[in-house]
Amino acid sequence: MNVFDLHNLSIGYTSKGERKSLFENIKLSVNKGEFVAVIGANGIGKSTFLRTLSGFQNPLSGSVKLFGRELLEYPKQELALQLSVVLTEKVESKLIRVIELLSIGRYPHINWMGKLSAHDYDVIDEAMNITGISLLAERSLFQLSDGELQKVMIARALVQETPVIILDEPTSHLDLKNKAEVLSLLLHLCREHGKTILVASHEIELALQLADKIILMGFDHYFFSGTPQEVISQNLLKKLFADKEELIRYDQEAGKFIFNLRNVIR
Repeated sequence: MNVFDLHNLSIGYTSKGERKSLFENIKLSVNKGEFVAVIGANGIGKSTFLRTLSGFQNPLSGSVKLFGRELLEYPKQELALQLSVVLTEKVESKLIRVIELLSIGRYPHINWMGKLSAHDYDVIDEAMNITGISLLAERSLFQLSDGELQKVMIARALVQETPVIILDEPTSHLDLKNKAEVLSLLLHLCREHGKTILVASHEIELALQLADKIILMGFDHYFFSGTPQEVISQNLLKKLFADKEELIRYDQEAGKFIFNLRNVIR
């Protein structure tokens, strides 16, 4: 059974009674243990796509199935046992300690009394060990660097013990070292812990190296899913910046984007 099955899915939003469609008739399957990278320009609809797959936003039409069951049929508590989400929204209170935030992440498993068991604390300890944040347990969130905070948020997703983790731009605002560490951690969770991970990322060159599957969201409602090799061999990366071809292009031989600054500097 696939993790996700999307059939004739249309995503977008409704504003002032007017329906705005971003992408239509999406057909896609995601397998267990896959590392899926969603790439596209800013504002193209990556967050809308992930929010639709997370159940935070209803599709305009079509079907999203999670483990063979319609996503919208899941009660919230049951859905929280299947997938965890790390979105770009900031934690409301930076005064909360790391250990307290991780404890909140156990809410789908806590009994009606709301008390953590010894097993819950074992799960929290394991999540901190996996993400390398054990020494941060007693720190408040405002005391953390951006890289440390992102690892805490991933640990927060891990303590839910879900088979699926969805992340929206987990490496934004991070330096190169922390970007590499976060992406390496996500890949480790796929390969060693069997997690299925979908991540929206601007780290396109790294995504092409690491991902099992690429979802490319381009201009003019262009939507493609396939292997990194298919994306490169079919020269599909030009779809990302189709309106800026005079400024940036992808060099297939070099494996990187090339900027034509002469068209910027007059």
